[in-house]
Amino acid sequence: MKARGSDQQHADFVADLSSLSLTTKAVEALYLNSHPTLCMRTHLLASTVLAVCLLSACAPSRPATTPLRPAQPPPAETMRYRVFLIGDAGSSVGHPVLTLLERQLAATGEQGAVVFLGDNIYPDGLVPEEHPDRARSEVRLMAQLKAVEDFDGRIVFIPGNHDWGDDEPDGIRGNPEAVARQEAFVEAYLNRGDTFLPNDGFPGPVTLELAEGIRLVALGTQWWFTEERVTGDADDYEISEPADVLSELSDVLFKHRKDHLLVVGHHPMQSNGPHGGFFPWRDYLSPVPIYGAVRPLYRRFLGRRQDIASATYRRFRREVGGVLRQSEDLVYAAGHEHSLQYFRDEEPSALRHYVVSGSGSGASHVDPGGAEFVAS
Repeated sequence: MKARGSDQQHADFVADLSSLSLTTKAVEALYLNSHPTLCMRTHLLASTVLAVCLLSACAPSRPATTPLRPAQPPPAETMRYRVFLIGDAGSSVGHPVLTLLERQLAATGEQGAVVFLGDNIYPDGLVPEEHPDRARSEVRLMAQLKAVEDFDGRIVFIPGNHDWGDDEPDGIRGNPEAVARQEAFVEAYLNRGDTFLPNDGFPGPVTLELAEGIRLVALGTQWWFTEERVTGDADDYEISEPADVLSELSDVLFKHRKDHLLVVGHHPMQSNGPHGGFFPWRDYLSPVPIYGAVRPLYRRFLGRRQDIASATYRRFRREVGGVLRQSEDLVYAAGHEHSLQYFRDEEPSALRHYVVSGSGSGASHVDPGGAEFVAS
């Protein structure tokens, strides 16, 4: 679309709606274009109960199986609660997506929440105060905090692999001290209690009641990927091995099985982006054919630790994803990939939704195959 005047960039929206029928629930992929380089995509889940809103700085990429048609979002009075999901916003200083987020939050009020899905500071989290890059780290985090500081609803930050203080591709040498620094900074600035979850680098789960019958379950998924795992007293239970985490998560999901559950973690269960081994064809030809294909093929079939194909990631998906599949009705939302993706796992008596919302400060390639909706 053509660029609009500056006075109308964020106020005059063109809306398209893709209706993705999900048995008894209405899940709709809504995107509002207000600028040729800026669009906000929103998934409205169970429109009479919960709205999950995805913010992205990206251009549309639409699978042929999910055509978009002009429509309007559901009336505000039909929605009890709205959750904004924004991931990988760690280099979003001055980015218009935060301006749009701030305006949407102001219109939402206390009947809503915003969740930052990790990688809140690139490239290596909140470094120590004596580090030469400390000022840069603070600026990147403050951009997000200032966007939400006046929001009347619930604010939640969770950590991603970069927030553990390791910018290496495998992300194995991070340490919980980096997470603790960011947690202390966020909670001191917002002064609203526990807004950075889970605490102290633990893996969770931590549960929050957002509204009656609507519950958030926060996970610190990088715990499964780092060599510096936090163990010991996690307040609600004792952690000595991964089985303890899985048992607690299973108990939480069973206890709240009658609620609408939104589980959030940084790492997605499935992805059609680079971490899932999907790259544009030009990557296979650069710098020269055959040689250029080595990197994307490696990440597709073997993978770095942070890639879905790696042994570590496969274990994470098998164990944590296996527990999630015990639930008959939940949404699992993650970042990690710099795109928007929506998958669903439907069985005769169960329906699970998997959302990736990681375009908080950039966009990367995403393949439409197998997904209900993608955008990049």
